[in-house]
Amino acid sequence: MKNVAARPFALFAAAALITGAALAQNSTSGATLMSSDATLIHALNTKSAAPGQIVTVQLTDSIRTPEGVELPHGTQLLGKIDTVEAAKDRGPAKLTLTFSQARLKDGKTLPVKATLVSFSSANDPAELPLPVSADGVFDQVAGAIGDTALHSAVKDDTSGTLTSKRGDIKLPEGTQFLVALDQAPSQTVSGAE
Repeated sequence: MKNVAARPFALFAAAALITGAALAQNSTSGATLMSSDATLIHALNTKSAAPGQIVTVQLTDSIRTPEGVELPHGTQLLGKIDTVEAAKDRGPAKLTLTFSQARLKDGKTLPVKATLVSFSSANDPAELPLPVSADGVFDQVAGAIGDTALHSAVKDDTSGTLTSKRGDIKLPEGTQFLVALDQAPSQTVSGAE
């Protein structure tokens, strides 16, 4: 059973959702987005990461897109690193990610638009899925994992930008993300490649 009351992070995520924007209709699909928990498959570190590098998270809950497409538990969200800036002399670091495909358990892929709502360490229990505004903007202050902060907006082309004011961003395997999903404008499902 998920215990939201025991987690300050859960309270922050709920506050971010409420203050980000009131629930609204998605301008492209006419429905509110839903969020789901996802787990980072491989560690990320701005010291060794490169633009274009593939990044994968796996849904720990099922989610239905506003268009009614069911993405079951275990679906992988495939993304890439858009930009990466490693820290120099304990200076700032930056990592921008975009998740644009969902790979179903049968290997088929579906274009999606994912927004990173929040993140936490692998040891934190999963977040409860919440509705997300189509105008939602999310700012998570540093502290969940080291000095790393998150900024994202549903309307942005990217899924989110992680920053650190002092040192490289180090996200271990198992890092938990709360992601909001919408189906991308091209709604073609393709077979496994």
